[in-house]
Amino acid sequence: MLCVVTLDHCHTQEGTVHWDFAALGWSPDQRCTVHDEVSGEIFEWGRHAYVKLDPHRSVAHIGSAGPA
Repeated sequence: MLCVVTLDHCHTQEGTVHWDFAALGWSPDQRCTVHDEVSGEIFEWGRHAYVKLDPHRSVAHIGSAGPA
């Protein structure tokens, strides 16, 4: 389960999330498919993933992830 959450209810927050793939047992160059349990969207993330959370749309990505 991979989670990214904003606590800012007024402003869009965006940036790059750096996942510790070694801690997950994945290789550094691996990609993973993330199914967002909140929105139903599908994302493909690498070790460094760009994320943008708009509080008027969605305050979190809460996703189940597996190798792509």
